[in-house]
Amino acid sequence: MTTTVRPPVEHWNPPLSPALADRALSVAMDVAERVRGAAREDRPDSPLAGGGAGIALLYGQLDRHQPDQGWDVTAHDFLRWGVRQTEQAGRTGPGLLVGFGGVAYAARLLSKGGTRYGSLLSTLDAQVSRWVLASTPPGHGVRVGSFDVIAGASGTVPYLLDSGMEPELRHLLANLVDVCGQRDGLQNWHTPHDLIVNPLTATHYPDGNLNCGLSHGSPGILAAMSLAATAGYTVPGQVDAMRELVNWVLGNRIDDEHGPNWPAMVALPLGSEEPSPARTTWCYGAPGVARTLWLAGAALGDPGLREFAVAAMVAACERLPNDHQVNGACLCHGFSGVLQIVLRFGHDSGDPRFAAAAEMITERLLACYQPDSRLGFRSLEPDGSAGDQPGLLEGAAGVALALLAATVPVTPTWDRALALS
Repeated sequence: MTTTVRPPVEHWNPPLSPALADRALSVAMDVAERVRGAAREDRPDSPLAGGGAGIALLYGQLDRHQPDQGWDVTAHDFLRWGVRQTEQAGRTGPGLLVGFGGVAYAARLLSKGGTRYGSLLSTLDAQVSRWVLASTPPGHGVRVGSFDVIAGASGTVPYLLDSGMEPELRHLLANLVDVCGQRDGLQNWHTPHDLIVNPLTATHYPDGNLNCGLSHGSPGILAAMSLAATAGYTVPGQVDAMRELVNWVLGNRIDDEHGPNWPAMVALPLGSEEPSPARTTWCYGAPGVARTLWLAGAALGDPGLREFAVAAMVAACERLPNDHQVNGACLCHGFSGVLQIVLRFGHDSGDPRFAAAAEMITERLLACYQPDSRLGFRSLEPDGSAGDQPGLLEGAAGVALALLAATVPVTPTWDRALALS
């Protein structure tokens, strides 16, 4: 099937059948009411990923769907909470999902075209600018948080694009180009053992690794550069770096009976360990990588790469029903994140297979709904237990946002925070 890039359209057209859309919207609205009443009892650390700023995005989207229903007041209340969380956290850096950049991102989305939050945005923009312009390339062998989507430079790029901060954007893109360099055949963005933060990951990779996930790895760099290039912003070496990243991602596939797939990480030294497939999610695995390759194909004007990205995402959808590592609802590592990527692929490519996939994933997502729980959807905690998180990335608000994207004709601009659009 020939894949084309559809031109931007004014309206977002959800693909679900009317009956399923009604069910999904009813659940989304129920979750929104639950989160509105209960979320501020919790104290997540990260304003956008788990706290008030991310939750505010849900009510901003509802305000666009149902204006004059007071959702903007609720969004304002949660944004204020996000500001307080940022003040309590102190100097956390401009990372979008776990830094003060997330509050700036939410405020800009909720500003109604810049007519609100002018003073707040001016203050936050100045802070982001100082941090970014003072930043330097992290060197050879780095923590993933120095460049990734969650906490690093790749996640900051979408905000700089939206805020029109061109000098800062070009400075950060130049840093990312440097991160893509090599020394002795090893990419600068590799992570040595002593810089791996997660203890389990450190134990498994005693000599370090190369991260393959959209959330923490090289696909996040590629997504950020691609979004910038599509918007008309490139710096010397950027296009070559993008092509090298594409080649690296394609060269580290581990295909299965469904089609293209990827590991979560590649062990160092190279060739020392046979990689195993990652789960089928946004943070790691084929969905996030496939979306990155689509964005790169669009930025580089490469229809073959876009067609490959579609094939990889179709394979991911076929793989998902039997992937028992995906057993939750959240955006990060659950069905909501895969649904959002499918919706973006369907919108951008026009491929009818993604409408069918959206139906399948929505059904699986709704099967996770627990009306007897506090927030409607429960999150899987690190110890394997179920928790009640209200936030964007791993909580109920993010699930509700994906359900809204699947059901109402309002473009889900919020997913730029996940490097998806």
